[in-house]
Amino acid sequence: MTTVVNGLFLGMVVACVTLWARFLRGHLPLLSVVRQCEPQSIARWSLFDLIVVLVCVFFPQILVQAVVQAWTFRPLPAAAARLEAPPKPTNDPPTAAKPERAADSPPAPPAAKPDTTTDPPPAARPKRDDSPELELARRAPGQFVSLMWLRAAALVAGTVLGLAWVYVRHRDRLVLGGDWGRWRTDIVLGVVGFLMLAPPVLLMQLALTQLFPSQHPLIELVLAKPEARFLWAAGVTAVLVAPLVEEFQFRVLIQGWLQTAARPGIPSESWLVGAPSPEWEAAPSEPPRHWPAIAASAVFALAHASHGPDPIPLFFFAWGIGLLYRGTGRVLPGIVVHLLLNLWTLLLLLVRIYGSSLT
Repeated sequence: MTTVVNGLFLGMVVACVTLWARFLRGHLPLLSVVRQCEPQSIARWSLFDLIVVLVCVFFPQILVQAVVQAWTFRPLPAAAARLEAPPKPTNDPPTAAKPERAADSPPAPPAAKPDTTTDPPPAARPKRDDSPELELARRAPGQFVSLMWLRAAALVAGTVLGLAWVYVRHRDRLVLGGDWGRWRTDIVLGVVGFLMLAPPVLLMQLALTQLFPSQHPLIELVLAKPEARFLWAAGVTAVLVAPLVEEFQFRVLIQGWLQTAARPGIPSESWLVGAPSPEWEAAPSEPPRHWPAIAASAVFALAHASHGPDPIPLFFFAWGIGLLYRGTGRVLPGIVVHLLLNLWTLLLLLVRIYGSSLT
């Protein structure tokens, strides 16, 4: 299986070099949107709307994390604590056989009762050095899998609620991801973008992890509990939920808002609090600036700051996706690129766990 994966990656590298050579020579019409943006409308949402979306997204996650903490750092029942706690070693010498008492000898004094004034040892608790997720996965795997699905559902629900808020307030169809009628072209554009972005990003990450270990929490959880139910929950979260949610959050909402704020002639009242502006209805006279894509990519990288050196390659990866969104105004190409990269990472994780048993 490792040979197959290496062969696939080698094919990706060859395709990457070929596509970059054609693109730099101007022989790749599909990616002409990177140089010359397609006509697109202006995002109407404001900083106030982004704050509301942030609350909608993070409040359910905070509740789920509170449930994780409550379920993890609570005393085990007495029976479970006895099963989990190792037996205490004893240094008492083995008891010798008692000699028989002679008939005329006085009776032996009664044995002293053990001191029961001290409290019994408390029920076993997890070490605070371990992450709550890892500890809960060890102690209650069924509950943890349920929480994984609950966390994914809460993330989707919070994002949908935030998008609904923006759409109802401004009636802006751009917040729904742009024109979905060109989905065939966007899927092809996403595959081409993945082949051009993934090999250099993966090689950069490989070089960085030789110096600093990667610390992705989802990968650590799956490695700690490589069971089918964990893999299913982690796979759906990484391959489906994360690309959809993160592309709408970072590309559509954040980058779209920054592109509006960077346009000349847009009053500050419009992009700060959402005050109506006649410039919204007028067709943009110039393409979006480049720095909103860079800024949104930096925010995306900072959101993964706890993953070791991963934010560095993720910044360049997100920048490439941001250029696709800047050129098209549609979110589907970025979703396809993001989905394929996470799918490749999941494949590498399966090979790492099972190795030759997948053959």
